[in-house]
Amino acid sequence: MLPSKFVSRTVVLALIAAGVSVAAVLPTAVVQDMAGEQERAAKADPLDLAARQVGTWDVAATFAGMPEDKGTSVVRLVGGHWAVEDYKGSYAGEPYEGAGIFGFDTEKQKYVGVWAGAGDTRLSVTESVFDEATQTLTHEEQPMDLGEGPIPVIGKLKFVDADHLVFTMQKKGAEPDADPIMHLRYSRKQ
Repeated sequence: MLPSKFVSRTVVLALIAAGVSVAAVLPTAVVQDMAGEQERAAKADPLDLAARQVGTWDVAATFAGMPEDKGTSVVRLVGGHWAVEDYKGSYAGEPYEGAGIFGFDTEKQKYVGVWAGAGDTRLSVTESVFDEATQTLTHEEQPMDLGEGPIPVIGKLKFVDADHLVFTMQKKGAEPDADPIMHLRYSRKQ
């Protein structure tokens, strides 16, 4: 018998689909471990923020007063709770692409993410907090050089509704009504 960590969800789903009781064919410890994993996942990410981002999105992007650029973001779910994003569009009229991963880190008890984009030689690593009242995820970004030397910035992702997200980035300490450095509006395609 394989240890519980080797029993795939696919095997379990196939057994259930065939009408076989999972408890009848797997050792009790395996069934309990799987139930415990599901319970831990539910507690770790009760708001399911990664899954809410899954889909294909049209993106309208504005950067520091430049004309609006367009892009497409495709987000899929890996492992049931990691959102993996593939972005393709333009920045200042030039082709741009980037990729990111976002989810809830059960050890840190925080939402974490990474982003790698064309033209950037650093990996952006973030830890975020979610404000349920405003439906906004906020993180402090590593200092960015925007032509005036490195400055700390704050990123915010607002879940407007099931089909719209808004991401903004501002200088840390900027007035709330100040124009953002970056403003991305996501509209769900599918």
